Amino acid sequence: YWFELSIARKSGPSESIQRFIALSRDITERKQAEALSHHLAYFDALTQLPNRRMLLDRTEQAVGGARKSGQIGALLFVDLDNFKQINDARGHAVGDIMLKQVAQRLLGLQRPGDTVARFGGDEFVVLIEDITSPTHASEVAQELADALTQPFLLPAGKEVYLTVSIGLAGATDHRTGDSWLRDAD
Repeated sequence: YWFELSIARKSGPSESIQRFIALSRDITERKQAEALSHHLAYFDALTQLPNRRMLLDRTEQAVGGARKSGQIGALLFVDLDNFKQINDARGHAVGDIMLKQVAQRLLGLQRPGDTVARFGGDEFVVLIEDITSPTHASEVAQELADALTQPFLLPAGKEVYLTVSIGLAGATDHRTGDSWLRDAD
């Protein structure tokens, strides 16, 4: 529970006696509404991953951090190939199930400090702020591809296979998060 407390001094008949009035209010509902508003602004409603807005903020921070520290960062742009055909053939409910499973697989490969986000539609982005070498980023991209090309289990025990395209860009030469995302795409 959240409470707001206001205290005011009240003058008494003599100055030697101190009196106070305290007023407390339960502001739990307001705090919950603020948290929900923040969540809706920065997270994807379907997958619960950070959304494009939060990702853009984190890429800007990562570019600035890379400039200051000299750390190598990488951005992996993951696009589910021909996903529209799955949505059209099997329905949006099945497509949503698959998008949630994609999100879970990406989160399962996430390292501490990385950001996995849903960029929109059938596009996801993995932001790696600290990698040991450009080769390491390629290895991470291959791990993602391997995980996402495994069969997806749908209701009624049906399996669906996906192919993915993954774009990779390093942070060292980028001036903005937008240019970094554009290059990875």
